[in-house]
Amino acid sequence: MDMYMFSSSSSCSHSEDQRTARLMSSGSLRKLLAGWNEVCQLAERMERSQLEVLDLQHNHLTELPHNLFIKAQSLRYLNVSANKLENLPAASLSDDSSSRLEELYVTNNSLSDKCVPLLTGHGNLRVLHIAYNQLQTFTARVPTLF
Repeated sequence: MDMYMFSSSSSCSHSEDQRTARLMSSGSLRKLLAGWNEVCQLAERMERSQLEVLDLQHNHLTELPHNLFIKAQSLRYLNVSANKLENLPAASLSDDSSSRLEELYVTNNSLSDKCVPLLTGHGNLRVLHIAYNQLQTFTARVPTLF
């Protein structure tokens, strides 16, 4: 399975969250387009994930799994704009490994300055959209990514 698209639903439901979890753990799924739905949370368990593209914009996410970038090692594109995120997960557990993430869209969330240092683990990052958040400063270490 290369791609899966969700259809809109009317309310934030447990069944939709379970469906998303099953799809994200699929060993063959490469692209998941689930924007403009009512997804409230993602499962922590993402074994065998081969996802390269994950689009969850305009949902109701308040957090991302703490191991998202560790388990989804093939992830190159992530769009979680227009959710309710206050923080981002770390890119890796150590300085030796880094994510393959190239494009990150986190516009229009509630991210604060504490998430900025977490971006340094994304050494392949080429595009970062982080407008319309709660940032007050941007550390000097981040531009070394580009």
